[in-house]
Amino acid sequence: MVQLYIDNMVFEVTRKCNMKCEHCLRGCAENLDITEKVILEALKDVNHISSLTITGGEPTLNIKAIEFIFNQIHTQGIELNAFWMATNAKIYSSELVSLLIDEYATCTEYDDEFYGGLAVSHEDGFHEPVDPRNIRKYKALKFYDSSKEGEIRSIIDDGYANYNGIGSRTINSENSLDVEIDEDYITVNSMIYINAKGDVLLNCDYSFERQEEEKIGNILEESLESIILRYAEAQD
Repeated sequence: MVQLYIDNMVFEVTRKCNMKCEHCLRGCAENLDITEKVILEALKDVNHISSLTITGGEPTLNIKAIEFIFNQIHTQGIELNAFWMATNAKIYSSELVSLLIDEYATCTEYDDEFYGGLAVSHEDGFHEPVDPRNIRKYKALKFYDSSKEGEIRSIIDDGYANYNGIGSRTINSENSLDVEIDEDYITVNSMIYINAKGDVLLNCDYSFERQEEEKIGNILEESLESIILRYAEAQD
């Protein structure tokens, strides 16, 4: 059995959102959550994930899926070094915090640094104000990441940002796959993005609409291993 080693695996756990920010690269929110079947198919034959990213939509609107991802990682014995997600903090979820604390305890393989965490997008001129107590509670986490705080200086020109004419950064549409293949292992040194539909992409910076154009396969129709090998061969 070929085992997959993935540097950065991203799960789009929902397309729902409880805000409508004019700079949002995703565009119109959709009433769609990732299914357990998509998650199971995505993690099949995965042996190692260096960094797991949880995205959306607003991830706190589908905590059940986040819990299922973590549970499957442990059930299947997948080695996970770190995780990262961002929230708009409109909701403070003690359930989410508990999940992340438990996962942090198992992920930490560094002496003093954890390369991941939970980020909160706020005071950037686009996200609506939220209860400051929510932010303070999230910021109390040891693995809180401040990278999403403050003014946004570069806005990806897709989704609502493109519609509103405020995009300042061209989308990187170079869908390159950095992969090493041998008899027993496939090592992916770049991003694998699994959206809520099961589509596989190599970039996280696309609107929901554009993802339809940029996908390289769907794991409900073809295994992740097969998609990677097929794309890698076409890329050579």
